[in-house]
Amino acid sequence: METAVTHFIRLRVISGLTKGDGVLPDGPLTAAVGGTVMFTTTVTPPDKRFLSVAWSFSFNNTQPIPIITSTSSDIISPEYEGRITLDISTGSLELRDLALTDSGEYRVNIVPDGGQQMLGSTRLEILVSQGLSAGAIAGIVIACVVVVGGALGGGFYIYKKKDA
Repeated sequence: METAVTHFIRLRVISGLTKGDGVLPDGPLTAAVGGTVMFTTTVTPPDKRFLSVAWSFSFNNTQPIPIITSTSSDIISPEYEGRITLDISTGSLELRDLALTDSGEYRVNIVPDGGQQMLGSTRLEILVSQGLSAGAIAGIVIACVVVVGGALGGGFYIYKKKDA
């Protein structure tokens, strides 16, 4: 019994020290609905391919949901199909077409060939865009100027045509 408790404490201390481990930047990361976020690891690409890279998602400390597990092939959860790109050389993950439900904790577990397991976690907060961007406003103004200019030009043409 004493041996089991000692092993548990050792594992707990080791896992506590390696969690985060500088693999991911401190969070939270923020992104807008419909946008893209890149979870960039600090891992230097190894000479040999990683044995595995696994990403998972958790909302409010719920059971983690697998996003992707990459070994010799990729296993992608259906809700992330077509929305993610994994850089297998660094373990970095790109997530696209963001929704409010993507807010939460993201975890990565990287197992190098012949090296120590690397764990990391960070939070993502999805923001709802408020109002129009400067580019959208400029586009609307330009469109209005073109329409008004066209209407004035057309009216002037019709007026001159009647006089002739």
